[in-house]
Amino acid sequence: MDNQADLAKQLYLEIEDLSCYNDNFSNDFYYRFCGLYNYLYGDLELSLNYYKIAEKLSIREDIEEVYYQIGLIYTRLENISLSTYYTAKALTRYEINMNYKICKNCNLTLAVNYRKMGENEKALRKYRAILNGLSGTADNRLRAKVYHNIGFIHFQTGSMVKAVEFLNKSIFYKGDSSDSSNTYYLLAKSFLELNKIDAVMENIKKGKKYSNNNNNRDYIIKFQILEHLVEDGAQSPIFEKYMQNIALPYFRKIKDRTTVLEFTKLLAEHYEKNNKYKSAYLLLKKLL
Repeated sequence: MDNQADLAKQLYLEIEDLSCYNDNFSNDFYYRFCGLYNYLYGDLELSLNYYKIAEKLSIREDIEEVYYQIGLIYTRLENISLSTYYTAKALTRYEINMNYKICKNCNLTLAVNYRKMGENEKALRKYRAILNGLSGTADNRLRAKVYHNIGFIHFQTGSMVKAVEFLNKSIFYKGDSSDSSNTYYLLAKSFLELNKIDAVMENIKKGKKYSNNNNNRDYIIKFQILEHLVEDGAQSPIFEKYMQNIALPYFRKIKDRTTVLEFTKLLAEHYEKNNKYKSAYLLLKKLL
Protein backbone atom coordinates (compact mmCIF):
# COMPACT_ATOMS: atom_id res chain seq x y z
CA MET A 1 0.00 0.00 0.00
CA ASP A 2 1.44 3.37 -0.97
CA ASN A 3 1.92 6.35 1.37
CA GLN A 4 -1.27 8.05 0.24
CA ALA A 5 -3.33 4.94 0.94
CA ASP A 6 -1.64 4.52 4.35
CA LEU A 7 -2.47 8.11 5.29
CA ALA A 8 -6.07 7.72 4.10
CA LYS A 9 -6.47 4.55 6.16
CA GLN A 10 -5.06 6.26 9.25
CA LEU A 11 -7.46 9.19 8.87
CA TYR A 12 -10.35 6.84 8.17
CA LEU A 13 -9.74 4.90 11.40
CA GLU A 14 -9.37 8.12 13.40
CA ILE A 15 -12.62 9.53 12.01
CA GLU A 16 -14.43 6.27 12.76
CA ASP A 17 -13.28 6.49 16.39
CA LEU A 18 -14.61 10.04 16.66
CA SER A 19 -17.92 9.43 14.86
CA CYS A 20 -19.86 9.28 18.14
CA TYR A 21 -19.23 13.04 18.51
CA ASN A 22 -20.73 13.97 15.13
CA ASP A 23 -23.50 16.55 14.93
CA ASN A 24 -25.94 16.95 12.03
CA PHE A 25 -23.54 19.09 10.00
CA SER A 26 -20.44 16.95 10.48
CA ASN A 27 -22.41 13.74 9.82
CA ASP A 28 -22.71 14.81 6.20
CA PHE A 29 -18.93 15.11 5.86
CA TYR A 30 -18.38 11.88 7.80
CA TYR A 31 -20.49 9.71 5.49
CA ARG A 32 -19.09 11.36 2.37
CA PHE A 33 -15.51 10.80 3.54
CA CYS A 34 -16.19 7.17 4.47
CA GLY A 35 -17.89 6.66 1.12
CA LEU A 36 -14.94 8.13 -0.77
CA TYR A 37 -12.37 6.14 1.23
CA ASN A 38 -14.12 2.85 0.51
CA TYR A 39 -14.60 3.80 -3.15
CA LEU A 40 -10.84 4.35 -3.51
CA TYR A 41 -9.38 1.73 -1.19
CA GLY A 42 -12.09 -0.45 0.31
CA ASP A 43 -15.39 -2.07 -0.54
CA LEU A 44 -17.66 -0.66 -3.26
CA GLU A 45 -20.87 -1.87 -1.65
CA LEU A 46 -19.84 -0.37 1.68
CA SER A 47 -18.98 2.86 -0.15
CA LEU A 48 -22.44 2.86 -1.70
CA ASN A 49 -24.02 2.36 1.72
CA TYR A 50 -22.18 5.39 3.13
CA TYR A 51 -23.13 7.59 0.17
CA LYS A 52 -26.78 6.54 0.36
CA ILE A 53 -26.82 7.61 4.02
CA ALA A 54 -25.12 10.89 3.02
CA GLU A 55 -27.85 11.38 0.41
CA LYS A 56 -30.55 11.10 3.09
CA LEU A 57 -28.73 13.24 5.68
CA SER A 58 -27.30 15.92 3.41
CA ILE A 59 -28.12 19.46 4.56
CA ARG A 60 -25.70 21.16 2.17
CA GLU A 61 -26.49 22.48 -1.29
CA ASP A 62 -23.83 20.45 -3.13
CA ILE A 63 -25.82 17.20 -3.11
CA GLU A 64 -24.79 16.73 -6.76
CA GLU A 65 -21.39 15.56 -5.48
CA VAL A 66 -23.13 12.65 -3.74
CA TYR A 67 -25.26 11.87 -6.81
CA TYR A 68 -22.12 11.85 -8.95
CA GLN A 69 -20.25 9.44 -6.67
CA ILE A 70 -23.26 7.12 -6.40
CA GLY A 71 -23.43 7.09 -10.20
CA LEU A 72 -19.75 6.11 -10.40
CA ILE A 73 -20.21 3.31 -7.87
CA TYR A 74 -23.25 1.89 -9.68
CA THR A 75 -21.23 1.89 -12.92
CA ARG A 76 -18.50 -0.19 -11.30
CA LEU A 77 -21.11 -2.50 -9.76
CA GLU A 78 -22.59 -2.94 -13.26
CA ASN A 79 -25.97 -1.48 -12.24
CA ILE A 80 -26.13 0.67 -15.34
CA SER A 81 -29.72 1.88 -15.04
CA LEU A 82 -29.20 3.32 -11.54
CA SER A 83 -25.81 4.72 -12.53
CA THR A 84 -27.43 6.55 -15.44
CA TYR A 85 -30.23 7.82 -13.18
CA TYR A 86 -27.89 9.29 -10.54
CA THR A 87 -25.37 10.63 -13.05
CA ALA A 88 -28.12 12.41 -14.97
CA LYS A 89 -29.37 13.95 -11.68
CA ALA A 90 -25.84 15.15 -10.92
CA LEU A 91 -25.40 16.51 -14.45
CA THR A 92 -28.60 18.57 -14.22
CA ARG A 93 -27.43 20.27 -11.03
CA TYR A 94 -23.86 20.80 -12.28
CA GLU A 95 -25.26 22.45 -15.43
CA ILE A 96 -27.40 24.80 -13.32
CA ASN A 97 -24.30 25.71 -11.29
CA MET A 98 -22.26 26.05 -14.51
CA ASN A 99 -19.62 23.61 -13.26
CA TYR A 100 -18.68 22.58 -16.79
CA LYS A 101 -15.59 20.60 -15.80
CA ILE A 102 -17.65 18.13 -13.78
CA CYS A 103 -20.35 18.20 -16.48
CA LYS A 104 -17.75 16.68 -18.81
CA ASN A 105 -17.03 13.95 -16.26
CA CYS A 106 -20.75 13.22 -15.94
CA ASN A 107 -21.05 12.97 -19.72
CA LEU A 108 -18.06 10.63 -19.71
CA THR A 109 -19.81 8.33 -17.22
CA LEU A 110 -23.02 8.45 -19.27
CA ALA A 111 -21.05 7.52 -22.40
CA VAL A 112 -19.53 4.54 -20.55
CA ASN A 113 -23.04 3.48 -19.54
CA TYR A 114 -24.32 3.74 -23.11
CA ARG A 115 -21.41 1.57 -24.24
CA LYS A 116 -22.20 -1.04 -21.59
CA MET A 117 -25.84 -1.03 -22.74
CA GLY A 118 -24.64 -1.74 -26.28
CA GLU A 119 -25.62 1.70 -27.55
CA ASN A 120 -22.23 2.32 -29.12
CA GLU A 121 -23.26 5.08 -31.53
CA LYS A 122 -24.88 6.99 -28.69
CA ALA A 123 -21.69 6.58 -26.64
CA LEU A 124 -19.48 7.70 -29.54
CA ARG A 125 -21.62 10.82 -30.02
CA LYS A 126 -21.11 11.67 -26.34
CA TYR A 127 -17.34 11.15 -26.65
CA ARG A 128 -17.13 13.33 -29.77
CA ALA A 129 -19.12 16.06 -28.03
CA ILE A 130 -16.72 15.93 -25.06
CA LEU A 131 -13.71 16.21 -27.41
CA ASN A 132 -15.31 19.18 -29.19
CA GLY A 133 -15.86 20.82 -25.80
CA LEU A 134 -12.18 20.32 -25.00
CA SER A 135 -11.06 22.24 -28.10
CA GLY A 136 -8.64 24.97 -27.06
CA THR A 137 -8.26 23.61 -23.51
CA ALA A 138 -5.28 21.90 -21.90
CA ASP A 139 -7.28 19.10 -20.26
CA ASN A 140 -5.18 16.25 -21.64
CA ARG A 141 -6.22 13.96 -18.79
CA LEU A 142 -9.83 13.98 -19.96
CA ARG A 143 -8.76 13.73 -23.62
CA ALA A 144 -6.78 10.61 -22.75
CA LYS A 145 -9.82 9.06 -21.03
CA VAL A 146 -12.07 9.79 -24.00
CA TYR A 147 -9.63 8.34 -26.53
CA HIS A 148 -9.16 5.26 -24.35
CA ASN A 149 -12.91 4.69 -24.21
CA ILE A 150 -13.35 5.21 -27.95
CA GLY A 151 -10.58 2.66 -28.44
CA PHE A 152 -12.38 0.29 -26.10
CA ILE A 153 -15.58 0.52 -28.18
CA HIS A 154 -13.64 -0.34 -31.35
CA PHE A 155 -11.97 -3.23 -29.50
CA GLN A 156 -15.32 -4.62 -28.40
CA THR A 157 -16.78 -4.33 -31.88
CA GLY A 158 -13.78 -6.09 -33.44
CA SER A 159 -12.25 -3.05 -35.19
CA MET A 160 -8.75 -3.70 -33.86
CA VAL A 161 -6.88 -1.33 -36.18
CA LYS A 162 -9.11 1.56 -35.11
CA ALA A 163 -8.79 0.43 -31.47
CA VAL A 164 -5.00 0.66 -31.72
CA GLU A 165 -5.23 4.11 -33.35
CA PHE A 166 -7.35 5.62 -30.55
CA LEU A 167 -5.53 3.84 -27.75
CA ASN A 168 -2.22 5.23 -29.00
CA LYS A 169 -3.79 8.71 -28.94
CA SER A 170 -4.75 8.05 -25.33
CA ILE A 171 -1.17 7.08 -24.47
CA PHE A 172 0.10 10.26 -26.15
CA TYR A 173 -2.17 12.52 -24.09
CA LYS A 174 -1.53 10.65 -20.84
CA GLY A 175 2.20 11.26 -21.06
CA ASP A 176 4.58 9.92 -18.43
CA SER A 177 2.82 11.47 -15.45
CA SER A 178 -0.26 9.19 -15.57
CA ASP A 179 -0.70 5.49 -14.93
CA SER A 180 -1.21 4.12 -18.44
CA SER A 181 -1.58 0.49 -17.33
CA ASN A 182 -5.18 0.11 -18.52
CA THR A 183 -4.46 1.51 -22.00
CA TYR A 184 -1.33 -0.57 -22.53
CA TYR A 185 -3.30 -3.65 -21.41
CA LEU A 186 -6.01 -2.97 -23.99
CA LEU A 187 -3.37 -2.25 -26.63
CA ALA A 188 -1.70 -5.57 -25.89
CA LYS A 189 -5.04 -7.39 -26.20
CA SER A 190 -5.78 -5.57 -29.48
CA PHE A 191 -2.43 -6.62 -30.94
CA LEU A 192 -3.06 -10.18 -29.74
CA GLU A 193 -6.28 -10.22 -31.78
CA LEU A 194 -4.24 -8.94 -34.74
CA ASN A 195 -1.71 -11.74 -34.08
CA LYS A 196 1.15 -9.25 -33.75
CA ILE A 197 2.99 -10.98 -30.94
CA ASP A 198 6.03 -8.69 -30.87
CA ALA A 199 3.73 -5.70 -30.39
CA VAL A 200 1.82 -7.62 -27.69
CA MET A 201 4.98 -8.27 -25.71
CA GLU A 202 6.21 -4.68 -26.18
CA ASN A 203 2.98 -3.28 -24.73
CA ILE A 204 2.97 -5.81 -21.89
CA LYS A 205 6.50 -4.69 -21.00
CA LYS A 206 5.52 -1.00 -21.04
CA GLY A 207 2.30 -1.65 -19.12
CA LYS A 208 4.04 -3.71 -16.44
CA LYS A 209 6.44 -0.82 -15.86
CA TYR A 210 3.53 1.53 -15.10
CA SER A 211 1.57 -0.97 -13.01
CA ASN A 212 4.63 -1.85 -10.91
CA ASN A 213 5.66 1.80 -10.45
CA ASN A 214 2.13 2.70 -9.35
CA ASN A 215 1.59 -0.46 -7.29
CA ASN A 216 -1.47 -1.11 -9.47
CA ARG A 217 -2.23 -4.68 -8.39
CA ASP A 218 -5.20 -5.06 -10.75
CA TYR A 219 -2.99 -4.63 -13.79
CA ILE A 220 0.05 -6.37 -12.36
CA ILE A 221 -2.15 -9.48 -12.30
CA LYS A 222 -3.81 -8.79 -15.66
CA PHE A 223 -0.46 -8.36 -17.43
CA GLN A 224 0.81 -11.56 -15.83
CA ILE A 225 -2.22 -13.48 -17.16
CA LEU A 226 -1.70 -12.01 -20.63
CA GLU A 227 1.99 -12.87 -20.51
CA HIS A 228 1.19 -16.47 -19.55
CA LEU A 229 -1.28 -16.71 -22.43
CA VAL A 230 1.30 -15.50 -24.95
CA GLU A 231 4.42 -17.26 -23.63
CA ASP A 232 3.00 -20.46 -22.15
CA GLY A 233 -0.31 -20.89 -23.97
CA ALA A 234 -3.79 -21.31 -22.53
CA GLN A 235 -3.14 -25.03 -21.93
CA SER A 236 -0.18 -24.36 -19.63
CA PRO A 237 -0.36 -25.63 -16.01
CA ILE A 238 1.42 -22.39 -15.00
CA PHE A 239 -1.47 -20.39 -16.45
CA GLU A 240 -3.98 -22.64 -14.64
CA LYS A 241 -2.30 -22.32 -11.22
CA TYR A 242 -1.88 -18.56 -11.48
CA MET A 243 -5.50 -18.13 -12.51
CA GLN A 244 -6.79 -20.44 -9.74
CA ASN A 245 -4.59 -19.23 -6.90
CA ILE A 246 -3.94 -15.56 -7.64
CA ALA A 247 -6.05 -13.91 -10.33
CA LEU A 248 -9.60 -15.13 -9.76
CA PRO A 249 -9.46 -14.99 -5.92
CA TYR A 250 -8.15 -11.42 -6.08
CA PHE A 251 -10.80 -10.10 -8.48
CA ARG A 252 -13.57 -11.93 -6.61
CA LYS A 253 -12.38 -10.30 -3.39
CA ILE A 254 -12.50 -6.78 -4.83
CA LYS A 255 -15.82 -7.61 -6.58
CA ASP A 256 -14.63 -6.75 -10.09
CA ARG A 257 -17.41 -8.65 -11.81
CA THR A 258 -16.33 -7.85 -15.37
CA THR A 259 -12.83 -9.26 -14.86
CA VAL A 260 -14.14 -12.26 -12.91
CA LEU A 261 -16.43 -13.10 -15.84
CA GLU A 262 -13.63 -12.66 -18.40
CA PHE A 263 -11.11 -14.75 -16.43
CA THR A 264 -13.65 -17.43 -15.54
CA LYS A 265 -14.35 -17.96 -19.25
CA LEU A 266 -10.60 -18.11 -19.96
CA LEU A 267 -10.06 -20.73 -17.26
CA ALA A 268 -13.09 -22.74 -18.41
CA GLU A 269 -11.65 -22.79 -21.94
CA HIS A 270 -8.34 -23.96 -20.47
CA TYR A 271 -10.11 -26.83 -18.66
CA GLU A 272 -11.91 -27.88 -21.84
CA LYS A 273 -8.68 -27.86 -23.87
CA ASN A 274 -7.17 -30.14 -21.23
CA ASN A 275 -10.28 -32.41 -21.17
CA LYS A 276 -11.21 -31.28 -17.65
CA TYR A 277 -14.89 -30.98 -18.49
CA LYS A 278 -16.15 -31.43 -14.94
CA SER A 279 -13.87 -28.64 -13.71
CA ALA A 280 -15.11 -26.38 -16.50
CA TYR A 281 -18.74 -27.18 -15.65
CA LEU A 282 -18.28 -26.50 -11.92
CA LEU A 283 -16.44 -23.25 -12.61
CA LEU A 284 -19.10 -21.92 -14.98
CA LYS A 285 -21.83 -23.02 -12.58
CA LYS A 286 -20.51 -20.44 -10.08
CA LEU A 287 -21.51 -17.68 -12.49
CA LEU A 288 -25.18 -18.75 -12.52
